[in-house]
Order: sequence, then C-alpha cells, then structure tokens
Amino acid sequence: MPSPRVDEQITRIIKREGGYVNRAEDRGGPTNFGITIGTLSEVLGRPCTVADVQSLSLTMARNIYLMRYVAPFEGIVHDDLFDLAMDTAVNNGRGRAAQWLQRAVGVVEDGQIGPISLSKINVSPVRAYFDLCAIRMKAYGALISAKHEQAVFAAGWMNRLAEFVARDITGGQA
Repeated sequence: MPSPRVDEQITRIIKREGGYVNRAEDRGGPTNFGITIGTLSEVLGRPCTVADVQSLSLTMARNIYLMRYVAPFEGIVHDDLFDLAMDTAVNNGRGRAAQWLQRAVGVVEDGQIGPISLSKINVSPVRAYFDLCAIRMKAYGALISAKHEQAVFAAGWMNRLAEFVARDITGGQA
C-alpha cells in the first residue's frame, strides 16, 4: 500500500493524463492513464495491442506508476519537487527526468538518482524545482523546433507545466 503522499501524487498524474488516447502525432502511441503501449509491453513482458491499452484498468495503471515512476524519486523530501519529478518522468521519460534533475543540482547526469544526487536535491529543493521547470520548458521548445508535427501538443505541455510554475512552493517565503 503506497503512502498517502505517493497515492496523492499518482492521483494527480492520472488526472493530468486522462484516459485513453491514440493520436497519430503522439510518439508514445496508444496511451491510457498516461501509460503508453511501450511501457505496458515492458511491464507485461510481451508486445501489447491497442486493445490491451484500451482495457488497462485504473488499478493496473496505479501499480505501474508505483513500480516504475515512484521509486527513482521517492527520496525527494520536498513534495512539490517529488510531484514535478514524477510528472517529468511520465511526460518525458524516467531517465531523462533523472538526468534533468541532476543537471538542475549540478551533479553527474547518469540518470540514477542515488545518495549524491538526493543530498544535493534535498539541500536546495526550491532551486531544483524551478531549474527543472526551466529545463523542461526548453526541451519542449527544442522538440517542437526539431519536429514541427509535435507543435499540436504545445498548448497541453505548456498548460501542464504552468500548473507547476504557478505553485507557491516556498511556503510564502521567497
């Protein structure tokens, strides 16, 4: 059973992701609750079909988030940064999210959030939070510039990121 903090973060991500979608422009292919056909195939250990993705249960999706997207970031103490890191992993890939977070705190970008990365992250979580938002924003711009067909997702990506930028994560302290 996940902690209330983890359960809440997974609920937020599923709300952001929504239900089943299958758009030709989406590089992730058929997706349900934010779980792509590729991720589902990896988890189940076999090639999945569109029907498998469509029939993915909310319970299974939550378990996938718990298994694949919580563990790399659960040592992050700051709840908002934990949420942002998990959301980045879901939207941009786990390895990329870990590397960007490491870049944000100035450690080796090996894609593994270990004790050195965590110590830096947890010492300056507010700075890491805003730097990760900036890195993510730049990455969206670079992706749209390189692959113009991805521009169809720009408004959704920016709205998603705006949710994080608009948060008061300092507890009223600037």
